Amino acid sequence: MSEEKNNLDLLIIEWFKNIMFNTNKDTILLLNISYGFKQELLKNLKENFTTNNYHIVFIEQLHRYSSTNNVICITENIDKKDMTILNEIFKGKSFLYIPNNHSFYQNVNSFTNPSTLQHSQNIPIPNNERYTYYLEKIEPYNLLKYSKDGLIDFVVYRIKNLGRLVDIKYILDLLVNNTTYKYDDINYYQRLFNDDIILLHSKKILTSRLATILYRLATFELNANTTKIGRYFHDKSGNKSKVYNPKSCGFALQNLKYKSFKAYDLNVNESELAIRKEIAAKLKSLNILDLDIGLISEVTGLSIENVKKSTF
Repeated sequence: MSEEKNNLDLLIIEWFKNIMFNTNKDTILLLNISYGFKQELLKNLKENFTTNNYHIVFIEQLHRYSSTNNVICITENIDKKDMTILNEIFKGKSFLYIPNNHSFYQNVNSFTNPSTLQHSQNIPIPNNERYTYYLEKIEPYNLLKYSKDGLIDFVVYRIKNLGRLVDIKYILDLLVNNTTYKYDDINYYQRLFNDDIILLHSKKILTSRLATILYRLATFELNANTTKIGRYFHDKSGNKSKVYNPKSCGFALQNLKYKSFKAYDLNVNESELAIRKEIAAKLKSLNILDLDIGLISEVTGLSIENVKKSTF
């Protein structure tokens, strides 16, 4: 059994253990199954638990349980027409998602048996690995702190998990809408964003199209407009996007519709740099004898050359 699968097994057991000990759990258990499974699950829980401190609901009823703990949410594929509610469904909620090929569905009792639960141990999951098991909103800018492999994994996992709820081609159509990505083969999507992630980690240049993908996946706002996303990354990075081409950034991107592309240079915070230059200019204008260029450079963190160029 792989470590990833074993961890998910333990998290599922931990979830049901909270029911057995009458502990509130705000994480929602998300099952992607047919309606017929509900009766089997109810029967099993009644046999194993003396408490009834849980609710089994279908995803379209979830809004009624916004402040209720111990919710098991059942869904078949979400209709495309209902995609607008996806953001609301995940708003402020954390879902422990059980894929429909997991052994839980063939042997529910092995995860709900009181003897198993009694002797189980809780498992801590690092915040930067929660996407492996949970569907929940993430602050988009925090994704830029992930390692290269971690960011690639996040994109792949999130698309795969959403693709189990909604048609994956439809997910990809929404993700790349109004970006310069192009793709023809649905099986190619795992490599679609890799070049941009490599550019981010090797040059600290975040392409606007990757920023769009990360924002949409992190927030579940799959139809978020690029203007809103651009404003978000401008506010967070202190930089406006600029036009690049492979020669200017020293990196050739694949799947580009055009030769040039927009990106954020994360090597420097332009807003912060402007403030530093303004402070340097004001210090120079004071004409204090002991406040020379070198000291101003040390105080502001600017190079001597930048201090010399600083003016009101």
